[in-house]
Amino acid sequence: MIAHSLTAVTSLKGLSFPADFPQARDPQPGSPCGKLATSAFTKIAALEYIFPISPAQFSIEIIARFGREGGMKRLLAISMFLALGACENSSFSDRTLSTKDTSSLSFYPDDQLLVSAKMQFREGNYGKSYKMFKDALDVVPDDTAAWLGFAASADMLRQFERADYAYRRLQPVIGHRVEFLNNYGYSMLLRGELMAARKYFLAAYEKDPSNPVTANNLELLRNSVNSPKRATGDLRGI
Repeated sequence: MIAHSLTAVTSLKGLSFPADFPQARDPQPGSPCGKLATSAFTKIAALEYIFPISPAQFSIEIIARFGREGGMKRLLAISMFLALGACENSSFSDRTLSTKDTSSLSFYPDDQLLVSAKMQFREGNYGKSYKMFKDALDVVPDDTAAWLGFAASADMLRQFERADYAYRRLQPVIGHRVEFLNNYGYSMLLRGELMAARKYFLAAYEKDPSNPVTANNLELLRNSVNSPKRATGDLRGI
């Protein structure tokens, strides 16, 4: 009986049992400890189901055959075997979510930073938009929209050296487009380079005479020429 029972312990994996076979309930569903208890209980119960011997009787027979010390060692070894058998359901195995097919999931919304940056720029939060455009460039380094936004934010923060770096990156790619011409012209306007600003605004106008941004920039340029503004400190005596 003992030899058959020991053989049963090593051959439980893959067996199918009737519906009335005793099952353990996981006290903490999904936890390694709960799965360990469930697996060990199921294997011990399988011994009793397959052979007419209870776990208690099985222990007594082991001790009677091998003596108290030898029997306890063998029972300990069997217990460790049952515990190791439960490792197939432990935290080291792939969980259901990790093995799930993800081919149908949507792509990561890596344009969210760009959307948020544009919103912050429209709200006049140029410090926040500058940081968000920079973060967006960390995600997609060649994103022209992010570079334009980064340059425009730097312009509004009077960080013209950083703006120039962005414009140099953009010029070979979209230097002929209306968006670039308007943005760079506005950058020149902010620096007080009115002739340079006029040059880029007119180039943008030639590309698209109906562009509302170009029309607005030309109006700003005319106002700057006709009514130049001075900082308060410039009105003091020399």
